[in-house]
Amino acid sequence: MSTIPTGTGTPTSQFEHASKLVKSRSADTFIWWPHARMIACFNSVVTGPITLETLLRWFNQIDDFGGIDIVELKRVSLKAHKPFRYQLYSTENALKSSDTLPPGDYGYFLTGCSDKYGGDRPCPFWGKTSVGSLGAIRRQFSLLEDDIQDSFRETVSVRDGVRCMFTESDDSVDVHWITPPSAYMGIPSPMGKPSLISEEDLKETSNLLPMRSDIHELWDSNSFSVDVDDEYRIRIFNQDALKAELPPRLKTVPTDKYMSAYLRIHFRQTLIVGLLGGDISYDHSPREVKRMTKALLNPESGENHVPFDDDRWKTDIGKEIFRYNFEETSQLETEAP
Repeated sequence: MSTIPTGTGTPTSQFEHASKLVKSRSADTFIWWPHARMIACFNSVVTGPITLETLLRWFNQIDDFGGIDIVELKRVSLKAHKPFRYQLYSTENALKSSDTLPPGDYGYFLTGCSDKYGGDRPCPFWGKTSVGSLGAIRRQFSLLEDDIQDSFRETVSVRDGVRCMFTESDDSVDVHWITPPSAYMGIPSPMGKPSLISEEDLKETSNLLPMRSDIHELWDSNSFSVDVDDEYRIRIFNQDALKAELPPRLKTVPTDKYMSAYLRIHFRQTLIVGLLGGDISYDHSPREVKRMTKALLNPESGENHVPFDDDRWKTDIGKEIFRYNFEETSQLETEAP
């Protein structure tokens, strides 16, 4: 069992919850990897109450993470160390699987690890935090909306009728792909495993739903999705989808037995787009910080640092370099690894 530092963990910097992604989501709940990198964040009002059991299930849908037997989630406070780097301090006992996560910071600790900070295993999410929505993938690769055969439309109309699957409206309704076949190239596979699906696999009527045009825009942007394994609950990850007045669950469970597989693919992509990420290092890379540190602390003039009226000290990176080197010099002896 790993030993996690306990205590208040203060002081912190002003940037632990200040990444562009955190702000865009108005996130109030943050999940940290043991080495103090934020791996997920969400707005608890938008997404709704989430239990530890639900969070672990979601993480395992993205990658094989393991369950409550090898994971502990604890409330934590943060202590700033190097620029944009933090150390976690646990403040409470581990949550139970049925516990709901109120807003705050949580450490995702792996039990039985040799590392004193709670985990010597690389996080499998790192390569997925820049994944785009289905619509963004098509725009990135200049792809058009995939054509739908007339015979497919007829099959779906007979199967589902002509009402929107989510709102039951019959206004501006058309048949749309759950996951567009051309977007398969942007669907990341689990770490160390082959691709989940091919383009041809997606060209099936089971991968089609009738949707109102505005609802389809939200679906295509992965603003919401359907959690099949929670009794087809509709989960929202974006303020725009919150305004759409979607029902809490699909009112009609799909009769097509293969549709659940396609809904799970969309839900996994939505979790990647709407849940993962949030660490400030994605805004300010270690390379940028290193380059700025060298410029500010080892100027060509030979002085110990450039003058403090230099505009570079007013940037986010400059402020963090100043905090670490001049405001909290005592931390130089207790740096996080």
